[in-house]
Amino acid sequence: MRKPLRYIGLAVLAGVFVAALSAVFGASSTDPDQPPALAESDHYILHTTSRIVDGPQQQVKTWLEEVRLASFMEATDGIPGIVSTTPISGTWGENNAMRYANLDNGHTAIDRIIENRDPDLFHYQVYGFTAPSRYIVNHIEGKIVYEALSDAQTRVIWSYAIAPTSAVTRPIARNFLNRRIVPFMEQALDNMAAAAPFPRS
Repeated sequence: MRKPLRYIGLAVLAGVFVAALSAVFGASSTDPDQPPALAESDHYILHTTSRIVDGPQQQVKTWLEEVRLASFMEATDGIPGIVSTTPISGTWGENNAMRYANLDNGHTAIDRIIENRDPDLFHYQVYGFTAPSRYIVNHIEGKIVYEALSDAQTRVIWSYAIAPTSAVTRPIARNFLNRRIVPFMEQALDNMAAAAPFPRS
């Protein structure tokens, strides 16, 4: 009986530890029906980057939504790749649609479309992380803006804003953004711009 009791004891300790983390740092909700409220802009830790694509505004937006920005994201140390998605509600591409993003480390996150507006905006939220990052990141608010520079050229602007779970985790979240997320975003947009199928001017 000693072995099972030891495992039960470890399970109880693990549960207490997780509860303590949640109490001290907070945690991202994993309930699809309870997305975190969007915060005031000064609460977020933000990075914005952009690339110019030689193509008309609406065509560039339609193309990027069809091929998915995620297809240009390369998994790195600390940033898992997306292997598949599972619908939760709505039709993806429509406002308020939700889906699970299934990651290559076995964890999931929830994607929610806040507003998808042609020809210039894709506004979304990511939350419900099952990975330990849920104790650091409450949610992410993302925007992809398509700015028409001319009839044949579009600037794709990607903003990625992390809402930390508390003031305690804010420095950790900022370090994670600067060291992990920023290079990840820059590489993704480099890949996107290189793959754009439109004739170069």
